Amino acid sequence: MNSSFINQSRYLQWYYNTDYEGYPVHFHHGNFFEFIIPLTGDYKVSVEEKIYDLRERDILIIPPGMLHGMLPTKEPGGRIIFMVNMDFMYLYENYSDIMSFHAPVLCIREAGGCHHQDIYKLVMKMRSEYYHDNPFRDTYIYSLILQIFVTLSRSGLYEAGGKAKRENTKKKETFLLVQEYMKLHLQEGLGLEETAERFGFSKCHFSRLFKENLQMNFNEYLSALRMEQAERLLIQNSYLTVQETGYRCGYKSYSAFVKAFKESYGCTPTEYKRKNRGGKKGEREP
Repeated sequence: MNSSFINQSRYLQWYYNTDYEGYPVHFHHGNFFEFIIPLTGDYKVSVEEKIYDLRERDILIIPPGMLHGMLPTKEPGGRIIFMVNMDFMYLYENYSDIMSFHAPVLCIREAGGCHHQDIYKLVMKMRSEYYHDNPFRDTYIYSLILQIFVTLSRSGLYEAGGKAKRENTKKKETFLLVQEYMKLHLQEGLGLEETAERFGFSKCHFSRLFKENLQMNFNEYLSALRMEQAERLLIQNSYLTVQETGYRCGYKSYSAFVKAFKESYGCTPTEYKRKNRGGKKGEREP
């Protein structure tokens, strides 16, 4: 991916993307909301098999757990892509109204009126702050993020409350723990039955709830999580061999890792590593 990214942290990941090529379907574990805003040129994004045709200055907000991908472009352009981990909002009373596995995908068009203008201005403030090393920079950015979600809620784009949402909070929090458990034990031989038992579910009930909450079954999610980890290790840890990378992602067989990676990315791990060897650190947005 031809991008610059600055100061990746637990809660914030900011990219300025100028790729012609697409980006394969993936998802983000944990509580990451993803924002995509084309600044120049158009951009097509698939979310759960629906295609969003983004124009300049449109804002697409993808909630956690959604399968999404970037389609190839024919013309050059520039897009802001940033991800926000909403864990820091657990202390807020209205957290469950915003952070939900059933939060909608929002596509806010420039022609959509004042709500778009308000949110776009906040994003531009984040952009300006992100590229300067000001005191309390991240704190200020978090305050802007909170303003964005307050704007979304007060505008009615995220409707507050609802009995069903409150009833789903405990189940949602349980599956956040399941996601973190799977991430932390990725190198081990994770299995559906063992994981279900650990969280106090029968195998069948856990399997049904897993699909309901994460929109994919246990093995699909595990495979996607391993591929996400493999991609990160291949790009960020050049000292690791491909075999060691596969082992850290839970593949005991080198050939099984190569086969799974090629099915997901259309190339071998070695080819992917070579293609992305330039990395993203040290670059700045023009």
